[in-house]
Amino acid sequence: MANWLEFGAVGRCGLVAVVLGALCWPLASSHAEDSALSPLRLVSDVAVMEGRQAQRPVWAPGEVPRLVHEITDRDRKTWLRQIWIEGASTYDALVPGSRSSRVEALGGAADRADTGASWWDAESFFFIRAVGGSSRLFYFDGSPREVPGQIGRVDEVAADSKAGKLFAAVEVKGELDVYRMSGAGFTAERARLSHSPSGVEYSLSIDSQSGALNWIAATHAGTRLGIADPPEPGAVRERLRVPGLDAYELLALRVIEGRRELLVYARVPRPEASTEPDQRMLLAVDVSNATKPRFEVLAEDIYLPPGIAPRPAYSHDGRYVYFIAADTTTGNPVLRLDRTTGKRQRLKLGTMGNQEVAVAEYPVGEGSKVVWMAVVAVGDDKGRDVRNHLYAGPLSGWPGWQQGR
Repeated sequence: MANWLEFGAVGRCGLVAVVLGALCWPLASSHAEDSALSPLRLVSDVAVMEGRQAQRPVWAPGEVPRLVHEITDRDRKTWLRQIWIEGASTYDALVPGSRSSRVEALGGAADRADTGASWWDAESFFFIRAVGGSSRLFYFDGSPREVPGQIGRVDEVAADSKAGKLFAAVEVKGELDVYRMSGAGFTAERARLSHSPSGVEYSLSIDSQSGALNWIAATHAGTRLGIADPPEPGAVRERLRVPGLDAYELLALRVIEGRRELLVYARVPRPEASTEPDQRMLLAVDVSNATKPRFEVLAEDIYLPPGIAPRPAYSHDGRYVYFIAADTTTGNPVLRLDRTTGKRQRLKLGTMGNQEVAVAEYPVGEGSKVVWMAVVAVGDDKGRDVRNHLYAGPLSGWPGWQQGR
């Protein structure tokens, strides 16, 4: 693998809104059919997970099913663990600390929080390491290394290896804004893209085909979408006005690459005196027409775990969307929405109490791809194990799994 320093030289209210206009995908029907699939495989049954929780799985690009996820004891310690799968075999490794002690090198005895992984290529990623009051940007390709020349407290990072650029939400002198980093070691250029003293930017998402960057900003007035298309200071729009979208609090987004469309988790705020639970939903926001952006509601009664909302999940260039339904009577099932037909399928994955879902597509055979899924779910159906475990596998069956079980 080339040295990572060389790559830089390449180059976060009111009534529900009325939807204005129709997107190219029809609205989903409310009916959900069951889809029998091979159960996912438990991939968090390892010693380091004892007494700890799995959260925030992120699939890697490339040809080998690989992901990184967070391990947390919900205190001050959060570590990152890689998993890669070859046939019936599953391999894993922890991102070690940067100290020289043997215990630290094995990933233990460190009051640190390693979070927010963003893959650079098929085997390496950037992440945020917080120790004490610091929060710094690191790179991992087998060894964790701090990115030099940082200008402030890093809150989030998004990597665009195709363009050789990093985008980060960085706090400088009390203001959290989006910065672009590029050049050798990502130190040659630091361009500030957003300039909102009252805003907090988060949920950065890149369209690797166009290079466009989207984010959410939280202000005293609510949340709004920001966009840099192209990702140059002169092209930044810190408030992307979408008619009706102000009625929602935006929680997390993901760009559908090549479609100029965003998938957004959102909620309808309730009055402070209300005892009704928040209603969470999944929106599709069409930003292909910069002067007439519009959105539609793809699904209501979405389940999202407490804390930071996960990113929306999709496959087949946005045709299929995956989400968790807020239905405790059936264990919060994972649903797949076909946006061409409006058909919903309840995926039988062998998991209960689903919390998060992430998907990716990997090649199988010649010219074919299969959807791989990672699900964070509560341990068992007897209520004895209430930890969050991680399950993974392909939706069409586990290659070599029958021979390996």
